[in-house]
Amino acid sequence: MSPLLLTLLACDPGTAGRYQAFVHQGDGDFAAEPRAISALSDPYRLDGELGTGRAGGTVGIDWSSGRAIYDEGKPLTVNYAVQDDVGEPLDMEALILFSLYGNLQDARDRLGDLDIDIGELFPMNIAVSPALPDPTMGAFPADNEAYVPGTNTMIVLPDLTSELPLAANTGVVFHEFGHGLFHYLTSGDVYGDRLLDLDQPAELTDGAGSLDEGFADMLGTLLTDDPAFISRSIVLPERDVTGDHTAAGVEVLPGEFTDGGVLATYDPYPLGTVFASVSWDLRIASDDPGRTLQWDAEAVQDWAVGEDLTVYRWLDALVAVVARDSPSLEDDLCRSIETRFADVWVVEQCP
Repeated sequence: MSPLLLTLLACDPGTAGRYQAFVHQGDGDFAAEPRAISALSDPYRLDGELGTGRAGGTVGIDWSSGRAIYDEGKPLTVNYAVQDDVGEPLDMEALILFSLYGNLQDARDRLGDLDIDIGELFPMNIAVSPALPDPTMGAFPADNEAYVPGTNTMIVLPDLTSELPLAANTGVVFHEFGHGLFHYLTSGDVYGDRLLDLDQPAELTDGAGSLDEGFADMLGTLLTDDPAFISRSIVLPERDVTGDHTAAGVEVLPGEFTDGGVLATYDPYPLGTVFASVSWDLRIASDDPGRTLQWDAEAVQDWAVGEDLTVYRWLDALVAVVARDSPSLEDDLCRSIETRFADVWVVEQCP
């Protein structure tokens, strides 16, 4: 490495008017281009209104309480140089981090425009490459990005080889932020316990896990208006919400197990995609992705305060919200639910 580059890497180059980042083009494509990130006050440390980046640290579980914990790492250093008032990343990690921060800013601003309450989700912890001890791997997947409820921490594991890393994919960032919003909407406290403890019946906890994933996909799809946002990074047609997804086609539904072993686990994604597909059907019928997301969020809150936390009751809550706010769409929504949840659930309010 040249002495000049070492000098650049060792010094804080200061702030800029714009920062090079992956920007969603609105048609599913991305391009690396300069963009404004006004919420970023100290780009060298990835610090600003939305949170502060930390390098390393540990994400785990306090086994005495069962709660997630985050022991923060050391101050983060973002390698970039300022040229013509643009913060130019000097490595892929810096490009990913500027993209992440810009996408978090967009999530905050767009949800604010929709008057969706995000509580105190900002500022949040941004943990870059923290240690994930083996016992927690099942709870916090070692993906390129993840959100840890109860700690308000966004985990970033930079992928330095992908054409569009997941942590720089706008829809994926919105999806992960959606987990934080789901936790807040259902628990009422960004740093509080989950709505359902792990010692609750598996049918309830597994179901909540699927709705959590489904709601996160609703943010990803509706805020980008891209039903296949994850495939911009990795091709996963099974997560495209325009597909013919049905609950009856899900191999394992909440409360069911593939085996009787202690390591039997439930995959929340397939049923979550079915929930998100109902939301996308509503988006098509209403021609209004923003209003659809408002209905989705309101239904999550209504479901969470109900006496019966069976996950399918979110569908009843959604129908009630839509029927009250836009009765002309009730039949369209009911048809979607009847198709996608046939032989699994019937919404009493649907004709």
